[in-house]
Amino acid sequence: MYLDLRREGKKMHYYRTKDGFEIDFVTQDIRGHCELIQVVWDKEDKGALEREERALNQAQEELGFPGRIIDLKDYLFPILR
Repeated sequence: MYLDLRREGKKMHYYRTKDGFEIDFVTQDIRGHCELIQVVWDKEDKGALEREERALNQAQEELGFPGRIIDLKDYLFPILR
């Protein structure tokens, strides 16, 4: 995922919320639009999904821009969704 985001020309950063939750990618495109990206192996894993959502929601509040959660299916098979 990191390399694909770089190929798209995005700048990437890591972020830790004030409560210590980690955000996998904070991206910025050439127009300056920013996005938060959390990666989870499988969205069916409720515990993992809840952790990623908690971190993403807090980061969205702190930074003021949108985010999304991507799992393996989203990453490998975007056309099928």
